[in-house]
Amino acid sequence: MALLRRVDLYLNNARTPGNVLLTSLTDGSAPAVPAWIEDDKFLLRLRFCDLAEAVGGKATPTALEDDNVIVLAGKKTRGTGARLFEAANFVKVTGAGGDVYYQTVLKLNTVPMGAAWGTGESQMTVYVDVEIQAPASDGGDEPDKLTYQFPVTIVRQSYDGDDSVAEEDVPSYPAAELLVMKAPVNGGYRFKSDGAGGLIFQLKNGTTGKFHAVFVDGEEGAEALTIGPGEV
Repeated sequence: MALLRRVDLYLNNARTPGNVLLTSLTDGSAPAVPAWIEDDKFLLRLRFCDLAEAVGGKATPTALEDDNVIVLAGKKTRGTGARLFEAANFVKVTGAGGDVYYQTVLKLNTVPMGAAWGTGESQMTVYVDVEIQAPASDGGDEPDKLTYQFPVTIVRQSYDGDDSVAEEDVPSYPAAELLVMKAPVNGGYRFKSDGAGGLIFQLKNGTTGKFHAVFVDGEEGAEALTIGPGEV
């Protein structure tokens, strides 16, 4: 049985200073600063909540646009220094009663985290950014970004056991398949994941309605197009 614990964070869509996090869906007050243990690995669930309109009401989890991307990262000092941990590849989950959240696995046993501890330091404050990225509204190359920022306390483990295996630093940029351009409705092309972190460009057969990958083969100067098998 996997010992993967779960952490739920309720993000206030109003991003009110000092109240970026909510205690729960039924309690809109700011919670105590979250405390996480170094070297832990856990399932992280994010809910983006609209506050209740009436006092004592329940906050409403909201869904992001399908082309939005979530990137989470933590630093000991705002704006400078190494990213101590980060996560992307959030998966949207829709539950009962209108519940919707985005989850991923967050690992705190990273090389930068291990190097960030000061001599004799038993806990430290880390500033966490949850950044929402969307296609540029001004037509430029840089995506639109909206950030929720809040502090988290990282506490050292109390035992002096074997060190956990350090994770390699993960690029902050989301995987390619998460940034793929949406295919137009009834369009003649699409991009599809190749299952290995890359993308394949496909064209639609106007007769069968199936999509085919297009490849270039042959020696230089004698290239020819090859059409892959049809896919739905």
